[in-house]
Amino acid sequence: MSRKYKKKLRKYSYQPNTVRIDDEIIGIVIKKNKNSVSIIPVDRKIRKVFKIKNQNKAVKIDDLVRIKKNTKEEVDRFNIELIETNALDKPLSNISVHKNKIPYEWPDNVIEELKEIKNFNTVDREDLTGIPLITIDGADAKDFDDAVWAKKTENGEWHLIVAIADVSFYVQPNSSLDKEALKRGNSTYFPDQVIPMLPELLSNNLCSLIEDRKRPCLAVHIYINHLGEIIKYNFSRAVIKSKARLTYEQVQSAYDGKSEDVPKEFLADIIRPLYEVYEILHQNRVKRGSLELEILEKKIMINNSNKSISVKNVRKYKSHKIIEELMITANIAAAMELSLKETPSIYRIHEKPDSEKLKLIDKIFDSYNLGLSKKKNITPQDFNKILNLDTNLSDILIKNLILRSQSQAKYNNENFGHFGLGISHYTHFTSPIRRYSDLMVHRQLLNQYKNIELENYETNNKEIADYISFTERRSVDAERETYDRYVAKLLFKKKGSIFKSYIN
Repeated sequence: MSRKYKKKLRKYSYQPNTVRIDDEIIGIVIKKNKNSVSIIPVDRKIRKVFKIKNQNKAVKIDDLVRIKKNTKEEVDRFNIELIETNALDKPLSNISVHKNKIPYEWPDNVIEELKEIKNFNTVDREDLTGIPLITIDGADAKDFDDAVWAKKTENGEWHLIVAIADVSFYVQPNSSLDKEALKRGNSTYFPDQVIPMLPELLSNNLCSLIEDRKRPCLAVHIYINHLGEIIKYNFSRAVIKSKARLTYEQVQSAYDGKSEDVPKEFLADIIRPLYEVYEILHQNRVKRGSLELEILEKKIMINNSNKSISVKNVRKYKSHKIIEELMITANIAAAMELSLKETPSIYRIHEKPDSEKLKLIDKIFDSYNLGLSKKKNITPQDFNKILNLDTNLSDILIKNLILRSQSQAKYNNENFGHFGLGISHYTHFTSPIRRYSDLMVHRQLLNQYKNIELENYETNNKEIADYISFTERRSVDAERETYDRYVAKLLFKKKGSIFKSYIN
């Protein structure tokens, strides 16, 4: 970071105030003299600058530090712990990692346990290596959780296979790997780095469904009728060999006839059937009335030196929607199976919006007499109608209003259905490399807990559901904070420029 930028950052920071510190605070050093330092907290809720006695002479301007109250009885005496030097020149996500206390270092016992990892064998696994399953992911993806394949049967039904990485084979309950995975709860994705739930040996290699490599998986065969309804399914531990690692862009270009990167027979036999089964599943989704809310996603682009920053809109192709729909279908099948067998498990729930949140929408759309806050049986279709209203309000505003009115999706040991998707049974099954919830669901489907002594199993499910709901929110907060920091850094360099914008 240039001296000019740093000087301006300090100039426009808050003026120092002497305050009391009741808990530890993470901050950036913005001023230093012989006897004191001024530190601006990275937590945006704390609108003060801390000026305290400097007891750590190694601390310099722009360092990331932790202020902690001394354990001694002396009043207003603090320790300043150096976390990272020149933090504003390093990946900005490091600030969010420390502020949100996201685990990022692997304990020694996890590293030692990795050395004992054994290769899987094909005994008692369904052989799906002859089925041309493929992975479809983003161009920068490194961990491949899922592979898919679909074919129309002679009787007009669709046979869909969704194969998911068998993380449960490598990560055993109560192992050091398992405890660390639970501690993290999920992977956290930043523009400049990923904090994975599992070590890279597993996440990017042994568990990942890499092209042309045999990999263990938990596969679900789903049979779908012409109405897009699931008529039967079965789960099996299997082995696959991914036919190809494709990106969303490659698949869409091939389908649209704009690219010859994919062989014609590949397009006809593998890709086109996925589009066809998607259309049937999507029609059923529309029929059951799921919330059709598409929010524009933006992505921070930075170079390796962390100096060039840009923001771009993420283009959504139909190929994105295909994978989304297939994963939802697999998640529904998993939830149905767990519920049918009355297996204690973890569900992904999304409850109806609170009436208080709906009053704002009623007020804004008063002339349309919607009365959402007074409805006893509100449905996603009620919100879809708002999206289709002919108003003079911006599309972005309407979508944000609807989004903010929704309850927060979370994990629960009881099944309360998913309001947004308009379904009664839902869980997370398709991403065990990056979500602990999915790993638990795999184990419960495989009944891996059968011979394992776990006290108060149902209570344990409740505690874990609450905890991984917390880690998910923690990661989302950290990701958003990092996004905002990079945007602020970008805009600071464009000071004086004029942009078209809206107030969120």
